[in-house]
Amino acid sequence: MKAVFISYCRTDEEFVQHVKRELSAAGIQTWQDRDIEPGRYWQADIDTAIRDAGAMVLVLSPSALESEYVNYEWAFALGAGLSVIPILYNTELSEIRHGALQLRQSLNFTDVSNRDWKALVQAVQREVRARSEAVARMPFGTGSIVTPSGLWADNEFFLVNVATNKCADVYRALRADDVRIIQYPLHGAPNQIWSLVPTSEKAFKFVPKLVPTKCISPADNAGVPTRLVQKEYTSGRDQQWVLQKRDDSTFRIQNAAHELCLAVEDGATRDGADLVQDYCSGKANQRWLVVPNPR
Repeated sequence: MKAVFISYCRTDEEFVQHVKRELSAAGIQTWQDRDIEPGRYWQADIDTAIRDAGAMVLVLSPSALESEYVNYEWAFALGAGLSVIPILYNTELSEIRHGALQLRQSLNFTDVSNRDWKALVQAVQREVRARSEAVARMPFGTGSIVTPSGLWADNEFFLVNVATNKCADVYRALRADDVRIIQYPLHGAPNQIWSLVPTSEKAFKFVPKLVPTKCISPADNAGVPTRLVQKEYTSGRDQQWVLQKRDDSTFRIQNAAHELCLAVEDGATRDGADLVQDYCSGKANQRWLVVPNPR
């Protein structure tokens, strides 16, 4: 059985050790960042452990919700196709601001006297089994160019930037042409949900659920970086994009006409920063997680 990755904030270490004991008693192997050997490159080891895990147990507390590292881990896990099981520890569902987490079934462990450890064990066992059965059906292989036949059945997803942990978003959910595409914290509304529409063997249009007749397109201005907007479909290759999966399960997304990469402008972390196409550099602001919409 694959190990279960435990994502948590260090302030919740005592509770995490209890989680480990309960899972271990049921014969479930766990992995946490304390298992990294001294001298190792910790970020690479965490990414590998998430990709190799059978499921993720996400311990949610006020500190965890504010943790850049915890938010990175669960977003990376969803992008890698890993099931995430949230445990509400010292926090309430209403405090979760991330739409992708709000939509997932969580276990409420806020009441010390009424913690259903059996339900946790059963949920983990179920998801680990499902993960093992699904490995052979993973939609994208490492290093592969995504093709129409490689799409998952429910082709709806969020685009989450690795550098900022924020989502591609149609500004203010406006429906007109030339509305900016920005980054914004994930909330799960239709202006953050995208589909891939094949235009050729290897290229796609990014279509917003908000307005299915439009797609992501470069703005009508010269120069690089070029701001991205939503526009009505055309036959132009400048509205077409090629996705390539990297070794770390993130994606490089490249414009088919200009061979420029989808990026957060200047790597800005602020809400509302523009998405642009820019010279491909491989930097984190040009790396994306493709997170299936859990619905």
